[in-house]
Amino acid sequence: ALVLGAQAQHDPQGATALLATVGVRWSVLDRGERQRAQQAEAAVRAEAEMAHTKLDAGHQLAAAWHEVEHQREREQVLCATMQAVADQLLSGRQKQFDHGGATVFEVLRARQVRLEAERRCLEATGQRAWAEVRAWQLLAIGLRGGAP
Repeated sequence: ALVLGAQAQHDPQGATALLATVGVRWSVLDRGERQRAQQAEAAVRAEAEMAHTKLDAGHQLAAAWHEVEHQREREQVLCATMQAVADQLLSGRQKQFDHGGATVFEVLRARQVRLEAERRCLEATGQRAWAEVRAWQLLAIGLRGGAP
């Protein structure tokens, strides 16, 4: 590197001095290690962030599939078990009503229970379907190579 410099000096006695400097700076020790170290650090950081992102994506996908399994179990319990019990209750109340052993209000209450069981089943089906959609979205993002 070429180094240039100038300086002017004025004495109170009236003397003026002009100084000029010309020089060459030769960097024997500077071989770009700092830039290479910064680039290496950036590469290591990028690799670590990528590994962290992959690990995080794996955890998110595992949690999503766990949620799918949970929602499937919930749907099965609500749709199979609870609706069957509600159907038996309604059928029993209807038979009792037909033989004079139950009131209209008891039959209506059994119908209400049956409708509530059906509503819960439909809600569980929707939640299970939404959990599956979220899991498939995460899987598609992972296969495409993006971050979730």
